[in-house]
Amino acid sequence: MITTMTEIPMDQPPIVRPAPPPLQAPPVTSGLAIASLITALTCFAPAAIICGHMALSRIKKSGGQLQGYGLALAGLIIGYITIPLIILQLISILFVGARAWKRGSDRAACLMNQRAIVSQLSNYCAQHDLKPGDPIQLDEALSSETKSNCPSGGQLQIADTMPEPGEDYVTCPHDWDFGHNLDSLPESNP
Repeated sequence: MITTMTEIPMDQPPIVRPAPPPLQAPPVTSGLAIASLITALTCFAPAAIICGHMALSRIKKSGGQLQGYGLALAGLIIGYITIPLIILQLISILFVGARAWKRGSDRAACLMNQRAIVSQLSNYCAQHDLKPGDPIQLDEALSSETKSNCPSGGQLQIADTMPEPGEDYVTCPHDWDFGHNLDSLPESNP
């Protein structure tokens, strides 16, 4: 038995050991895959979709050096699901906004109608020196252009007698009252 190097016969070829495989870096998770998932979870769907597609492409081309296929795929799925939800949410916001605008527009038109009626009735009562309880001839008091309907539907209720102090000349069925009554009118000179 040979125990030392000096005892190895020289006529035998040296033992050649294979070279160790080259060191490979462990695979890393793709930053784009992480970004895709994070942006998808924060509801920034377009960025999630772009990052997800870029990450999948780079992972396939990396030859196993990049990981994160599942993260990128999850970001893509969530991103594609989020887009229709965002669109539906925007549509519902637009409908709510349009409805609020219409209601405000109707209220403004109703108040303008009431203001015109109150002004005409006030002038009529002052010109004819009417006292509370005296009848008002609405055909004479209101011009033909005066609208007695509320834009939201229904008729404005117009006093056909001179109202008592504190009462309104005109009221709206939707409680959009202009708020003008005899207390807010200037005193007439007898």
